[in-house]
Amino acid sequence: MAKDFYFKFYFKEWLVSTQGMAAEVRGWYFNLLCHQADKRCLPNDLESLAELAGVKMSEFEKFKLCYKRTLEPKFKQNEDGTLYNQKMAEVIEDRKDNSTKQSKRATVGVFVKKNRGEHNFSEAQWKEYLPI
Repeated sequence: MAKDFYFKFYFKEWLVSTQGMAAEVRGWYFNLLCHQADKRCLPNDLESLAELAGVKMSEFEKFKLCYKRTLEPKFKQNEDGTLYNQKMAEVIEDRKDNSTKQSKRATVGVFVKKNRGEHNFSEAQWKEYLPI
């Protein structure tokens, strides 16, 4: 499967889970979630996380404090030591499942279109034989 370039954004959950965060902390958090969607996991060291989050060098000390207080609880550690956000992992898996289903539907659709002329099935009969 080709690499996905988007994910569903649950804005109500985002608003609730980031309520009370400063704007820059929300931005850092969002950048980390986007990198997880791209790479499936995050490194487990502050300097790498800060780089991925887009933290400026002048903001690094603030990032360290904010990460420990606010962002660290949002991530769990994998067996290999990398980090992930549980909700983002679920969103990624759901997207993968939906993409696989869509691919199967498309394959069946091509098959039906290609073979429809060779068989004299009515539309209702096609739907009966292909219950998708």
